[in-house]
Amino acid sequence: MACSAASIIRKRASPTSPGVTIVELLVSLAVLSVLLAIALPALRAVRATAQDGASLANIQSSARDLLTEANADGDRLPIATRPSNLRFGRQPGVGLSMPDGSELMFSWFAHVNAWPFVLVSRHGELHESWYSPSNLDREPGALMSSDYILTQAAMADPSYWRRDAEQTPELLRPVRVGEFEHPSQKGLLVERTQTVLARRPGKNEALVARPIAFVDGHAQRRAIADARPGVPNSLQGGFTRPIATTERGCLGYDY
Repeated sequence: MACSAASIIRKRASPTSPGVTIVELLVSLAVLSVLLAIALPALRAVRATAQDGASLANIQSSARDLLTEANADGDRLPIATRPSNLRFGRQPGVGLSMPDGSELMFSWFAHVNAWPFVLVSRHGELHESWYSPSNLDREPGALMSSDYILTQAAMADPSYWRRDAEQTPELLRPVRVGEFEHPSQKGLLVERTQTVLARRPGKNEALVARPIAFVDGHAQRRAIADARPGVPNSLQGGFTRPIATTERGCLGYDY
C-alpha cells in the first residue's frame, strides 16, 4: 500500500504530467470576458428595474405624506407661508422655523423640492421614502431637497397658469387638494431627471418612463414626452415643464 501511494504521488508531481497551458488560460479568460460582457448589461437592467419599483413605492409614500398633511391642515397642501424679508428676483421669500431652532429661508417656487423641509418643520421626522434610491450622494438621514418634485400647480392660483395671464406674486398661494379638477390625471410629484438617468444612463430623459404620483394618491411610471406641455412661469425666468407648470394649474391635467 505504501509503495502504491508513493508511486501515485511521484506520478502527479512528475514534470511530464499534463497541465494548464498559457494558451488555454488565455482562452478561458476570453470566454469569461465575453460572458461578463453579455451578463453585465442584463444585471444592470435588472438592478434598474428593481430601483424603478423602489422609487415608485417611495414616490407614492411621499404623496401619501403630503396628502395626509393636507388633510390635517384644512385640505391645503403643505406650503410654507410665513413671509420673509428676502426676495429672490421677483419671487417672494418664505421662512420656516425648524425643530432645532434654526431658521430656513427660500424662494416661493423652491417648494418644488423643499417640501420635506415643511413637513420636518411640523413634525421633526425624516423619511427615506422622500428620496430616490438612485441618489447615491446623499448621506443617510441628512435632510436635503427631495428627489421628487412637487408640481408648481400646488403653489399658485389656477388663474396664474393661463397662457395669457399676468403672473404676479399676488397670485401665489397654497392650493387645496379639493381644487384639483382631474386628480387621477394631474401629477402631484415626479422624480427629477438626475436620479432617473442615474439608473437609466444614456437614455433620452423625455422618453424614460419615470415614477409619477398623482393627486388622487396612485402612482405609475409615465414618460414626460407623453404629458401635456406646461406654460411658462415668468416669476421663475420663463421656466416651462410638463407636470410642474401645467396649463390651468390645479384645474388642468397632465395625462
